[in-house]
Amino acid sequence: MFQIRAENIVIFAQIHQLNPKRNILMFNSLGAPEILIIAIMVLVLFGAKRIPELARGLGQGIKEFRQASKDIKKEIEESSRDINDAANHEETSSKSK
Repeated sequence: MFQIRAENIVIFAQIHQLNPKRNILMFNSLGAPEILIIAIMVLVLFGAKRIPELARGLGQGIKEFRQASKDIKKEIEESSRDINDAANHEETSSKSK
């Protein structure tokens, strides 16, 4: 099993210094033949009847994630607005005294 050690980090840093343009994720050159092979493998593994169910579940998950992120963003904006309003109210009340 691969363990993260200081030696491994040093080796990775040395390799990256030798070739800084190297794409770490290696998804830079994913072309049509690779996508076709992946699609065929998915079809073979899951079958034609199961793929629409998987896609539907994936779409629903993405929809829920987007809704949750919108809700969190809205909540943060509202609390930020409340904090700013409270600070402005405190400034105006201290100036009037």
